[in-house]
Amino acid sequence: MKTSIRWLVVALILSLAPGAWLKQAAAVTDEEFRALQQQMQQQAGEIQDLKKGRAEDQQEIQRLKEKMGATDQKAEEAQKTATETAAKVQPVGPVPSEEAAATRNLTISGFADVQYQKNEGEHGSFFLAHFNPVLLFRAGDKVLAEAEMEMGVTPEGGTEMNLEYAQIDYLFNDYVTFIAGRFTLPIGVVREKLDAMWINKLPIQPLPEADATAILPENDIGVQARGALHVCDPVVLTYSLYLVNGPGDDGAGGVVFDKGVDSNKDPSWGGRLALFYPWEASHDIEVGVSGQTGPWSDDGELLWSAFALDGALHLTQYAEFRGEYIKTWQETAGGPTMDRDGWWVQAAYKLAGLNLELPMVNNLEAVFRYSGVSLPTGHANQYALGLIYHVTNTLLVKGAYAFGQSNTVDADGNSLDRNQLTLQFVYGF
Repeated sequence: MKTSIRWLVVALILSLAPGAWLKQAAAVTDEEFRALQQQMQQQAGEIQDLKKGRAEDQQEIQRLKEKMGATDQKAEEAQKTATETAAKVQPVGPVPSEEAAATRNLTISGFADVQYQKNEGEHGSFFLAHFNPVLLFRAGDKVLAEAEMEMGVTPEGGTEMNLEYAQIDYLFNDYVTFIAGRFTLPIGVVREKLDAMWINKLPIQPLPEADATAILPENDIGVQARGALHVCDPVVLTYSLYLVNGPGDDGAGGVVFDKGVDSNKDPSWGGRLALFYPWEASHDIEVGVSGQTGPWSDDGELLWSAFALDGALHLTQYAEFRGEYIKTWQETAGGPTMDRDGWWVQAAYKLAGLNLELPMVNNLEAVFRYSGVSLPTGHANQYALGLIYHVTNTLLVKGAYAFGQSNTVDADGNSLDRNQLTLQFVYGF
């Protein structure tokens, strides 16, 4: 390209200086002159092509500018129209946030079990079967909803379905959770923490908590605040405070729980405080106190109150000890206060701690429980020996033989002075 330009400059100089060209003509042959002339014509053609291409490029650039200007104008008009339309339209309902959509989920857990029971002097049979699904719904980082249904076969051969609890939980902060609905009352520890069949160490409940001899209510409707905080590392204080409808009059001068309404318009209140101290792995102790008080009569003049003291101790990952003492007071019209007492202690040991190299032994757990009640009609004591085979952590085969001593009957009219064999197959999911 540089050579072509140089020749072009020479040609221009020669065309502007014919005199000089003539003077040098003698030094250039005809053949060289023709070659030079041809090259000059070729360069002139290339210059014309470049000029033409440049003109076409300028036209294309101008067309693109005009097109872009029209597009920008249309975009501004479209944006203006969309803004005006959005200002006029009102949302039909709240739009869920991306955070809520990301955390929303439904989980189903619970347990299923089948029981075989033989009372002394009676025929044995498979007499109970339960399926208890627990529905857990998370609507966001702070709102939870949970419910448990109990579906089962009764000892009489019928079927029943009950709502164990249905509540809404609001996680206010790390230390407080608010609850509203029908919830398990935090009096003692059995109903709230140990009631599930795959958690209970034996296929039967201790006498103060068993359905036929229970001296405490299980559920009620109201509101609750609960949580935990560090008193000092590593001691933790757990608490729960609640306000519920409370007990009512059964029409015959007796107390009935969980009526679904507050018959005397005066709610009952209660709560639980507990200290939990873990001093090393698998070594911890917990001690709690709980209670409830409120009117039970329709006129609101007679009170029903309860107190419970509970404790739990883990010395190793294999040994567990638990116990509870319960006392209730029921005021009567024109008569003495009716007291009821209940107690139970329990020890459980996983045989894996013996380090015996025997087949299946490491999956076994031995349990002993002593429980009793003192009622206005009499007293009863029960000693139970049990064995659990852990097929998995939540699939269990349990058996227990209970020795009963009593001078009274339970709420169903059955004697408590009897021995009883109970087998259970249970799965927690």
